[in-house]
Amino acid sequence: FIHHSRVREHHDKNFANYFPIWDHLFGTYYEGDADGAKLGLDRDYFNKTDPFRESIATEVRFFQRAWQAAKAISPISGKPASPQGLSGSEERR
Repeated sequence: FIHHSRVREHHDKNFANYFPIWDHLFGTYYEGDADGAKLGLDRDYFNKTDPFRESIATEVRFFQRAWQAAKAISPISGKPASPQGLSGSEERR
């Protein structure tokens, strides 16, 4: 559980609990000494943010992006179709 350490060099390291081969493969293995390392956040994180908002922020961003992508590829956009490269006056001919 070294990735929970407050020490910067431990961040994003040793995620595998039972099969450290994954950490070796992905370059996240840390072999150094971690005895006595304090665990937790290295700053007062939750006093600066809203825990509820943080817990749903990823899902909200996902649905916002999905909605924007759906609007971009939707065949029904409410705008009349015009061939690319033609201006409004050329289109009417």
